[in-house]
Amino acid sequence: MLTTAPLTAQPDREQAQVHYADGWRLIMDAGRWTDAEAAFRSAMAADASWVLGRALVARITTDVDERESLLRWIEAHLSDAAPDERLLIDSYVLGLRAANARDRGASMPEGFAEERVALALANFRAYLEQHPTAPYISAELIEWIHHAEGPEAALAALMDEVHPAAAQVPFLQRYRAVLLSEVGRHDEALAQANAFEAAMTDPLAPSPHVLHAQLLYARGRLDEAKSRIETAIAMDAANMTAQGLQRAIDAALAER
Repeated sequence: MLTTAPLTAQPDREQAQVHYADGWRLIMDAGRWTDAEAAFRSAMAADASWVLGRALVARITTDVDERESLLRWIEAHLSDAAPDERLLIDSYVLGLRAANARDRGASMPEGFAEERVALALANFRAYLEQHPTAPYISAELIEWIHHAEGPEAALAALMDEVHPAAAQVPFLQRYRAVLLSEVGRHDEALAQANAFEAAMTDPLAPSPHVLHAQLLYARGRLDEAKSRIETAIAMDAANMTAQGLQRAIDAALAER
């Protein structure tokens, strides 16, 4: 568990929101999971009463005991959340329950997965009706559409459901490359990935390496993919996207 400063006795919601926004940028755009966790913990320290802030710490921690404790607190304070934030929190709560069950070796009730997808799609869309330019909630919506309906539907949603201002966030530029690759538009995907890498000004960002590894893996260029993903892991071993891809690449190399 990553340590943080003690929770302040005087909540500072404005400062908490600054750390919260920084955490989203770090994890989604740059792929800096370790630094994103620190930012989310700083948000919780700045305002321990902010339910949404605690939810983001619960989502990123890998300590199941801590996650269960945070989830109990969140569920006990759901009525304290603002109505628009409650749309997000209710979806996150289902994800936290699923993560806890996974880590405890338990199974979820029949129909839970379908309920989770339906709630996420409905709630993120409802939130975006109120906050259409929220970039990272737009990104989460596209990820859920991809999960539920596939890459073609996600590409269409990028055009139809994401506000132009939100669509410029680096994560969605990167994610578009992944979706293009999945539908076989490899040249377009590579061009998008090269543009993303050129535009990334954060020298500590693993995300360009993760993206190129994803595209190389999709085309069966395993040795090149392995080199790229090892670079990403060396930059931030906590990046869970990189971890999962590294396992997939290693398994494919073992079978070659």
